[in-house]
Amino acid sequence: SIRQRGRTSWEVRAFVGVDPGSAKRLYVSRSVRGTRRDAEVGLTKLLKQLDDGAITARSGSVGELVETWYSHRAPSLSSPVAHNYRRLIDRFILPRWGATSLRRIRVADIDAWYLKLLSAGGARGQPLSPSSVRRIHALFRTMLEQAVKWGALVANPASAASPPPVHRRQVELKATQADWARLVDAAREVNDALALFIRLALASGARRGELCALRWRDIDLFRCEVFIGAALVEAKGVVTEKDTKTHQVRRLSIDEGTIEMLRQHRERLEEICKTSGGMLRKRCFRVLP
Repeated sequence: SIRQRGRTSWEVRAFVGVDPGSAKRLYVSRSVRGTRRDAEVGLTKLLKQLDDGAITARSGSVGELVETWYSHRAPSLSSPVAHNYRRLIDRFILPRWGATSLRRIRVADIDAWYLKLLSAGGARGQPLSPSSVRRIHALFRTMLEQAVKWGALVANPASAASPPPVHRRQVELKATQADWARLVDAAREVNDALALFIRLALASGARRGELCALRWRDIDLFRCEVFIGAALVEAKGVVTEKDTKTHQVRRLSIDEGTIEMLRQHRERLEEICKTSGGMLRKRCFRVLP
């Protein structure tokens, strides 16, 4: 139906079915400005969007969308990422948007929310950093984009929002090889294994979790190579093994000095096992690609 509401404003409305719970007839309406001809064109567009599934009778609330999205997405995420998403959802997104209808989200409201987060969104009302606000924005935009794909929204309002810019400062690394050598020597005074860990990190450039996941089968002491194919992650006090952050495996060449420290570490472990009556598993190198 088409109903004139003002001299140049019209309401177009289409019947979309009956609510199975309340038996109430459901309609979708839109406002159109212009002539009656414009209103007829608007009604035609509305009917096409309904036929295409771009509009549904009930979009639901942001809270419903968030929980549905998370239940679909969480199983495919690593534990730390899923935990971080849940934290952002519970702390920032649901308190502001949980009860809001999806169709009542406005770009201006999103931008006002970002400003509020910047000024007092942190713990105990402290300011939240621009990078933190951008992480919240990225998650919120992803969820609303899924609502578009599911037909609950025609467009994603977060895509037109303006999260704060992050100004990255250029960091100039002035450390020399002598500085790194002093760092390794200082670590050796604390713990030989710590010194090896730092030396291996400097030699390989691998991430902390990747180094923690290394096994002897990943190290070829004869070819001076290290195979990086997994990483350890911690979430809520539980450590699990997963693939690397980039989901890629790498074979790295290591200098002789680092390889010699690995040999010495292996000898120390063998001596500890012999003293305690145990046995260190025999080295069985992985076939490196």
